[in-house]
Amino acid sequence: MGTTTTNPERKPDLSNGIVVQAPKPARAGLGACSTIGSERKRKPRESNPICNSQFATRNLKFRRALAVLIVTTSIAVLSSTQSGCILGRQNPAATQPATAGDPNTAKPAYWLDQPAVAHVKAADFGALWDACRLAAEADGFVIDRRDYRAGLLTTQPLLSKQFYEFWRGDVRSAHDLAQSSLGMMRRTARFSIERLPDGTYQATPTVLVERDELLQRRITSVDQYQNAFAVQQMDVVRESEKSGADVAAEYWYPVGRDKALEHQLADAVHDRLPASVRR
Repeated sequence: MGTTTTNPERKPDLSNGIVVQAPKPARAGLGACSTIGSERKRKPRESNPICNSQFATRNLKFRRALAVLIVTTSIAVLSSTQSGCILGRQNPAATQPATAGDPNTAKPAYWLDQPAVAHVKAADFGALWDACRLAAEADGFVIDRRDYRAGLLTTQPLLSKQFYEFWRGDVRSAHDLAQSSLGMMRRTARFSIERLPDGTYQATPTVLVERDELLQRRITSVDQYQNAFAVQQMDVVRESEKSGADVAAEYWYPVGRDKALEHQLADAVHDRLPASVRR
């Protein structure tokens, strides 16, 4: 048997006599290139902050434009379907001033003579009278006139509450609260008690609402803006000469009745009546 020559590139396997060829060493240049290439392939791609910022800005502009388009379309649809739009010629003619109205509405008697919305009945006049007085005082009113014979009980004008006066109850609706917060308003309560044919007594509460008005003046120069809410005697004289009557610089103007407060006062009077006299 001849001698077996061992290849330096082969590694002899002494266990079973099989010679396994060892892997060839890679070249220095190729191995370095292949290693660098594999590292470049496995390396994750870094994000560009400038590109991301531009994309976010474009996305935000697109969303804003879309929101404006949706809102504009909604307003156009609602405006076209609104039943209060003027679609034709209206009456009276356009030559009538926009401020034209019934001058009687400027008088308190016009609103006090309107039909009542709430009543309270009782069998005893004295108990009903006391209940009306206590109900008015509970809402912050101060009694002004007590006509026991005529059955008339009135209060002094009470400045209406504003939005931060949550402890007061003389303003019931959100609309009235907004009006009294934006401008000076006041309310006057009135109870009228009469005898019915069946011998019982009926109390009718009414609440008159008034607004504080100042004499209007024209601002003709930019340096007069500080006097926009200041009334001078010259303005009063000029307005009196124009209208032909005496004009006050500040006055209270009746604007209507507070029906919600009238219902509240009627309920308060009913709750304060003894059970034996309620009807």
